[in-house]
Amino acid sequence: MLRAVRLALVLTVSLAPLRAGAAGAPSGLAAALEAFVRAHATERVSRVELPSLGDLEADADGRRVTFSLSEGQPVVGAVPVGVSIWNGDTLEQKSVVTAQVSVSRPVVVARRQLASGSVIGAEDVAVEDRAVTSAQVDALSDPAQAVSHQLRRGVQRGEPLRAVMLTAASTVRRGDRVKLRLEHGALVIETAGRAEEEGAEGQWIRVRNLGSMREVLGRVGPDGVVHVEL
Repeated sequence: MLRAVRLALVLTVSLAPLRAGAAGAPSGLAAALEAFVRAHATERVSRVELPSLGDLEADADGRRVTFSLSEGQPVVGAVPVGVSIWNGDTLEQKSVVTAQVSVSRPVVVARRQLASGSVIGAEDVAVEDRAVTSAQVDALSDPAQAVSHQLRRGVQRGEPLRAVMLTAASTVRRGDRVKLRLEHGALVIETAGRAEEEGAEGQWIRVRNLGSMREVLGRVGPDGVVHVEL
């Protein structure tokens, strides 16, 4: 608890009494709060949106104001900022204002429209600098994170790709003839089988031994071989 309080104090910035800004520009409290958010961002901020400050703006006029962030708070998406209004050394008011912060970062986007179930190739994606909002904070930044993965849903051209949109591409599909491998110590037995369901590397699937016609469970290997246990 003490560590969290100390960090909040370190992140607190004291400002001179606030005054209205020029017409069309953020004024007073809003301008100061936006400046605080931008100063504490670790990425390039493209936009800061603030709610209507209403009475809080009026209460801060002519007062000393300090801002603070919680320990470990990332400055992207919805960012709660503590606002304290002081009269000399007396704390008159304490509030939390949530700023919506968009940052500019490289993200992986689809180069063309892709259907659900598509396996992504290197030619299907590109990296572009985009303004990232709270809904896209998990957008991928490296094409390698997307290539050879399968889409859970269709995406539009230019749409940022997120981890939740992807799944491991199926190495084996239902009905495929596969090699079944049983390993027990030094004993290795291989035989022909048929996949009864699709599966990606590392997944357990039902397969049928074509010699005995018995259905067993096996784990899909990187080469498509299904490893069966006793």
